[in-house]
Amino acid sequence: MLRILVPLDGSALAESILPDARELAGAQGELVLLHVIRSPNLNRGTDGFTRKTAVQDSNDYLISRATPIREQGLAVHIRTLVRADVGAAIDETAISDAVDMIACATHGRGPAGRLMHGSVTWKTVANSAVPVFLRHVDGETSCPAEPAKGCRIMVPLDGSAYAEKALPVAEWLAMRWNAPLSLVRVVEFAFTPFAYASLPPLDYTEETAASKRYLDGIALGPSFEVERHAWDGQVVPELVNFAKEHSITHVVMASHGRTAMSRVILGSVADGLVHALHCPIIVIPALARGRIEDHEQQSSPRPAVNGSREALPVSAGYAAAKSKPQRGPNIGSSSEAMAEPRVVV
Repeated sequence: MLRILVPLDGSALAESILPDARELAGAQGELVLLHVIRSPNLNRGTDGFTRKTAVQDSNDYLISRATPIREQGLAVHIRTLVRADVGAAIDETAISDAVDMIACATHGRGPAGRLMHGSVTWKTVANSAVPVFLRHVDGETSCPAEPAKGCRIMVPLDGSAYAEKALPVAEWLAMRWNAPLSLVRVVEFAFTPFAYASLPPLDYTEETAASKRYLDGIALGPSFEVERHAWDGQVVPELVNFAKEHSITHVVMASHGRTAMSRVILGSVADGLVHALHCPIIVIPALARGRIEDHEQQSSPRPAVNGSREALPVSAGYAAAKSKPQRGPNIGSSSEAMAEPRVVV
């Protein structure tokens, strides 16, 4: 029972995430459908008629997508924003509507392609205060995994506190879906200059053993199966192979929230997995607040805000938003009131 924000732009790619979002929200959950009108002229209000028409068209579009979902019994709210920066608008709505997660589809474009063409999805990941649910969609659109038919969750770790921010969310999902959880750590090969290529390969036995001890020391709830795997190799290819060989349906991991330029230079495990895998990847951004210091404390589901819905065990910005008086419609509002579109200019 979660509140999921789904940014839509009118494309089939963006809408392909809706089945995942419905499944993730749960029977008593809620979706927030957001469309951002991106135009400098509209943003400055130089053409009132054009802006009014664009806003009405946006609302009509969102209502057409919300209606079939509402008919299935799920609460859906629609939001139209007029902004120059789409990524900032998504993050703004995530806070103002106190959502638990953002769900986006992506082409899985390589870092260089994103650097050239820009990427709303990765800007959202870099700046989001809540977890982001990503699915790589290409020519062969895959169907969302159904928890009732068996999920397997992989959590890549590197020993850092940032990576461990993924643990509370992964544990919560494992309990919710009764899914086995695989904690994995790949000891990355050190770069060997070409001039030294003839030397014997380095031995990573000690590092691998230390990684296994690290994973064994992570305490998780007893209500689901936990596997721990550590080995050496190139991180992204090894994780991709593991996910495919073990039929992983979801990956939960933290990201340092780098910009496109630093991803091109430094590389990113999250970036590589989104590009290579078609299963959902839930990214806990660097700016998500709450569990980096106290991830080892109790990670069971927190009480519902109004006694009406669950909350992710990571206070990723939405807890503070719930206390703000200017927040949008409350959970307990009537369905008629919730159905009204909200326009922010």
